[in-house]
Amino acid sequence: MNDQSLFKNCTIHFVLGILILLFCGLKHAYANDIEISNTAIAEKNLEAQYKLIQFDISWQNSWRDLDNSPFNYDAAWIFMKYRIEGTSDWRHASLDIGGHSAGTGTPAVIEAGLLHPDQNFHEADNPALGVFLYRSETGSGTFNLEGSSLKWNYGIDNVGNHQWVDLRIFAIEMVYVSQGPFKAGAVEGGNERRAFTITEINTPDARITAADSPFRGGYPHGQVKPESSLWPNGYNAFYVMKYMVTQQQYVDFLNTLTINQAANRFSQTQNTANRYGISSSDGVFTTTYPYLANNQMNWMDGAAFAHWAGLRPMSELEYEKASRGPLEPVHNEFAWGNSEAVAAGGLQHEGLAGEIASNNNANAVFGQNSSVSGPVRVGMFAKENTDRVGAGASFYGILDLSGNLAERTVTIGNEAGRKFTGKHGNGNLNDAGNATVSTWPGYSTGNGVSGAEGSGYRGGNWFNAIAFMHTADREWASVTVDTRSSRYGFRAVRTAPAMDGNSQTTIPFENNLAM
Repeated sequence: MNDQSLFKNCTIHFVLGILILLFCGLKHAYANDIEISNTAIAEKNLEAQYKLIQFDISWQNSWRDLDNSPFNYDAAWIFMKYRIEGTSDWRHASLDIGGHSAGTGTPAVIEAGLLHPDQNFHEADNPALGVFLYRSETGSGTFNLEGSSLKWNYGIDNVGNHQWVDLRIFAIEMVYVSQGPFKAGAVEGGNERRAFTITEINTPDARITAADSPFRGGYPHGQVKPESSLWPNGYNAFYVMKYMVTQQQYVDFLNTLTINQAANRFSQTQNTANRYGISSSDGVFTTTYPYLANNQMNWMDGAAFAHWAGLRPMSELEYEKASRGPLEPVHNEFAWGNSEAVAAGGLQHEGLAGEIASNNNANAVFGQNSSVSGPVRVGMFAKENTDRVGAGASFYGILDLSGNLAERTVTIGNEAGRKFTGKHGNGNLNDAGNATVSTWPGYSTGNGVSGAEGSGYRGGNWFNAIAFMHTADREWASVTVDTRSSRYGFRAVRTAPAMDGNSQTTIPFENNLAM
């Protein structure tokens, strides 16, 4: 499959946010393009202590291509939070590996995402933190299912048989990046700064170099090898958020935190300039710009969001793979595969779901244009009949990897970043609102992820010059900054589930009856 056809299946009209479903009267809720409705408790087994939570789900512009390599598709990552009556603490729900149902409608697959995808399922020690839901057949258009259900092992979460709980369902739109080799680095003679020497990443082992060539292996030639062979070098399959975290998504996240946790993930004195619209009143967070990429995030904020959602940070090699795919590097390329970038000269329908650039040929926001003084609606440049370049889309259909807000990634360029092992967050933050995975950048014993050493930036942003947007540019790849800024955003990823033995987690549509 060529890079153009990969994107034709994912024309985006609307922005995706996180969905919230609160089981207080079983109301339906939706945000942006994806909708969950008709919720119910389909079954409750008091002896085995599980509940089947049923709902309908739909979103537009879904796609899957099984006819052409690399067999690309989009998916929804769905997870749940619960709160026992009388408490203020929202906890992550432990799901089963099986017993879920896709329901009826679009032929679909439910794929459980374990805390540790490379290990066998265990109800307590390695539960499913959520599920991926995606097409099981080649197709594109609106994805729609009725009667989907998830099996929640509430007993493992210390919820009693007769306790009242509030339950929220969240969904984030993701894109699958397939397993396989790719090339990291920049072609000689380009303008990319501190770029990797072109190296074919042809093994998942991040510590080895090919015996016959130093320019093939698990890490870029000339770099220091990571401490662990598990450092996510982009070879293995993974899922990436289709868009950066939006302001509505971050609001939904904040509204599940305790007062103390939220105080560390949001500042009441936050600068509201540059299109930042989040505020708090009586402990409830709202935003005037729900569809815009969320700026004013530091590394600790992004890590906390990823941990809370059962996801993880993206490595800088995964960033290059997600942008370029298996194609050959080209001079000065951006995430959409060539060196052509047209800045948005202004905005129409500002701040709304239909926000677009005033110049129809724009495909990015960068360079501190006085008419665009902050981040824009995520996925704004993807319109009906736009190709990959016009939409500002990566090889796999991921949007805004060049421009808008800087991508926070884990660097291979310093010792702290090389300690990363790609473990996922378990969904529950510590009392300070910090992520707690010890191998993530910025972790300190007793505090969690409370610093930023080991992180960096890729992809440029609305403020800085065009040079920062190049796929291979590493000018800020290992720069440690722990402050918030109107230029910084975040996008999380997840290692694709294992597919063998007891860790098999894919449930085909035709065999997805509840256990």
